[in-house]
Amino acid sequence: MSFTPYQLKMAKCEFCSEFYTANSRAPILTSCGHTFCRQCVENSYIVNNVYTCYDCQEPTLIEGNGLKVNVGFLRCLEMMKLLAPETVYYQTIIPKRAEVAVDKRQQLVESITAQLTEVVFQNGNDRLARDIIKEVEQNMSDYADRIENRDNDHYS
Repeated sequence: MSFTPYQLKMAKCEFCSEFYTANSRAPILTSCGHTFCRQCVENSYIVNNVYTCYDCQEPTLIEGNGLKVNVGFLRCLEMMKLLAPETVYYQTIIPKRAEVAVDKRQQLVESITAQLTEVVFQNGNDRLARDIIKEVEQNMSDYADRIENRDNDHYS
């Protein structure tokens, strides 16, 4: 499935240009009717539970139960398959100090997976992702062969 430039623009937060997701970047509706992703609203300057709209500067009171998700817009994005998946790429993660060096390999795998997901999401083309995966596998196989040959030459 391919998307028009307008559809892709609509599926992104106007402030940060990241795709909306169901949770971490859920579309948040302001009292003035504008919509921004949860991370942009949460990371903005909020004083006395009042958010000032990025677009028109109108204040929005953040009530006791928090930010209000633009549910209708979220459902439209889901139905049009324009809602980005929740992946590490879309989430702000602050690792604990001990976890930072624990598994660099897993972080690399998650990063590559997230980038491939982004390619598929933007292009709506699973075949392109499969082609990229095959090319990466071939490159990694070639690289592993070079390392093995270098090690064999070193110990000969």
